[in-house]
Amino acid sequence: MKRAALMLTTGAVVLLGARTAVAERSALGQGTEVGLRAGYGLPLGKATSDATESMSWAVTGTVPIWLDAGVRITPVVFAGFYASYAFGFVNKQHMDCTSNTSCSSFVVRGGAQVQFHLLPDGPRDPWLGLGVGYEVWGLNRTVNAAGGSFETSSTSRGIEFANIQAGLDFKPSLQVGLGPFAAASLVQYDSFDRLEGGARTSPNLGKSLHAWIQLGVRGFWDL
Repeated sequence: MKRAALMLTTGAVVLLGARTAVAERSALGQGTEVGLRAGYGLPLGKATSDATESMSWAVTGTVPIWLDAGVRITPVVFAGFYASYAFGFVNKQHMDCTSNTSCSSFVVRGGAQVQFHLLPDGPRDPWLGLGVGYEVWGLNRTVNAAGGSFETSSTSRGIEFANIQAGLDFKPSLQVGLGPFAAASLVQYDSFDRLEGGARTSPNLGKSLHAWIQLGVRGFWDL
């Protein structure tokens, strides 16, 4: 009799623990998740087929600030959106950025993404991601002289066909994580604007694929 009561009590405790774990996992899978990333990006390829030099001739690299927001549909699958603003490092020698000339560059990206987490309940969670979106690249050069300033700028826009991601989250708990990531995006610009001395033009330039390789650190929080 005592043995039967002990077995029933043990079974009830195990069942209660299992139900609690399932409930916690279900809540995690349905929760809102936000993330923040920072790193360094390198350009590959040409902005247009008419360009004589690669994008790295004008911009040697970028520092992106990247925001993720979405929902853990299940503990394995995250679906949501991403947006980033990157500060560009202008190649001052090639762009002729002298003491009286200021140069700057930026890259804005945004789109939708999905991530697949391979070990969502573990302390180390490797994951893969895929996204599609839109990109804007701006390049500005301003010459300051005694008679005033002369500004030249260009803006390129186009579809980000693929944003391939991979990372590893180190998690002190199921709701918080931090770890390295790598991303490679494939983009083709289809719109070009140029501003020179107050006159704006939209040249019809040939299309060309280019890529960004980004390495950095990502943190996430389940709300």
